[in-house]
Amino acid sequence: MNIQRAGYAAVFVFLFLFASCGYTPVEKAFTLSGDAYREAVMDGASIRILNWNIHKEGNQQPWRDDFLRIVAEKQPHIITFQEARLETGFRSLFDEDLHIGWAFSPNTFQEKYDAYCGVMTASHSRPDVVQAMLSNGFEPITRTPKAALFTRYDLGPGNSPLLVVNVHGINFKIGLNDFKDQLHEIFDRIADHRGPVVLAGDFNTWRKSRLAFLAEAAAAAGLAAVDFSPETDWIESLSDNPLDHIFYSQALLAPKMGTSDVLEEVRTSDHRPLYVELTLKRPAGDKPLLN
Repeated sequence: MNIQRAGYAAVFVFLFLFASCGYTPVEKAFTLSGDAYREAVMDGASIRILNWNIHKEGNQQPWRDDFLRIVAEKQPHIITFQEARLETGFRSLFDEDLHIGWAFSPNTFQEKYDAYCGVMTASHSRPDVVQAMLSNGFEPITRTPKAALFTRYDLGPGNSPLLVVNVHGINFKIGLNDFKDQLHEIFDRIADHRGPVVLAGDFNTWRKSRLAFLAEAAAAAGLAAVDFSPETDWIESLSDNPLDHIFYSQALLAPKMGTSDVLEEVRTSDHRPLYVELTLKRPAGDKPLLN
């Protein structure tokens, strides 16, 4: 009990410091975007995914050096960031240096940097659907919602589009209700899609009960978790509960053997990047997404 109370106290100290840094909650979901897309159609034979909670480090040179190296080595088609801060230098990295398009769903504004913070999905291919979602529940003290972002990509003739869902999960609530509510809304939207799905992010699954609920909801939606063993121990965890995950439609997508990777050498965020290459198994049905 004393350890538990100490943990709660640490959480409230963190939230107080977070609030004192000038973060203003976003009240209504909206998107921002960059337009440096190169392609209209994504090749379903090779879908390389990079997922990373970057801890608002996008304007720091050590982080930029790591990220540019990762992009050169892995050449990801889709990048899902959590805790991205949309500063001028971070935007120009994609708009001008890498020529990669992006969509952004903010959940806070930080006056100190004149920048929104939230989740960002970057890609070479232009999405034909972009939708933001803010959680109904809030983090305690700060009253901050958490963001999710839905982007849809054309996979070419004969294939239904790919839905990519980028999630930052409710974190500091001790109970499960707000965490479950956020995931229920996300999976309700996924259920409207009749094509392949990639679900990635920092889900803040720091309790066994959170992990179990996420696993059950994903399985019910036909999604399987990417297996990162034997590197699982490098995934950011709390009490051996991993926080970051990538899921994929088990019937329609398959990880390419030997591609799943936790980039344990990267230390410019408090989370390690996750990477996998997926391939489309077969054409999907043609029911549209999000009518």
